Amino acid sequence: LNRTKKYLTGIYPYSLMSSSFYPVHDDQQALKITFSAQEWCGQVFAQINNRKKFKIKSFSYFESEGDIDIELEKNVLENELWNRIRINPFDLPIGEFKMIPDLEYIRMTHKELATYNAIASLTNNDGFGTYRLTYPELDRTLEIKFESSFPYTIESWTDSFKSGFGSKAQTMTSKATKIKTLNTPYWRQNRNNDIFLRDTLGL
Repeated sequence: LNRTKKYLTGIYPYSLMSSSFYPVHDDQQALKITFSAQEWCGQVFAQINNRKKFKIKSFSYFESEGDIDIELEKNVLENELWNRIRINPFDLPIGEFKMIPDLEYIRMTHKELATYNAIASLTNNDGFGTYRLTYPELDRTLEIKFESSFPYTIESWTDSFKSGFGSKAQTMTSKATKIKTLNTPYWRQNRNNDIFLRDTLGL
């Protein structure tokens, strides 16, 4: 599953991409997670490989971050939650547990790449499920809404976290809502005369 984001902060462009490689049989964990960011002042790349432990490498243009090569005990990966929703959302982890946050969040907030305490709940209402994930240590909450029947289409998400320090800290919120869906052989639609499909999708 791929996720891309492109946006501007003033005159500065940002391009982000996350990829989660997850087995179709929902009884394992992601085989690999990758994240890359191209920003106005440099590039970042991080990868998690599923071995006996999670083998993690990260490369950053920031001198203070530099190159990271670590191992973490296996816990739930936030990046794989999106895959798990599409396969079987009713097997999502709930209650209190340990989790490795989304690589994009770690990068954009300069948090330590580590395992954090998490609390999650799953509710179902009017044909839609809502998965709510909270990190008390990070002051962050993620909510993902999806259809509660197959193919469990993701309808929207909201991500809120504290940004800044002390009395000047503010809660920042990102929201996204599905615009439109097309059932189409997208892997063949890579020519100039296929560009109109982006307009059809509202992109």
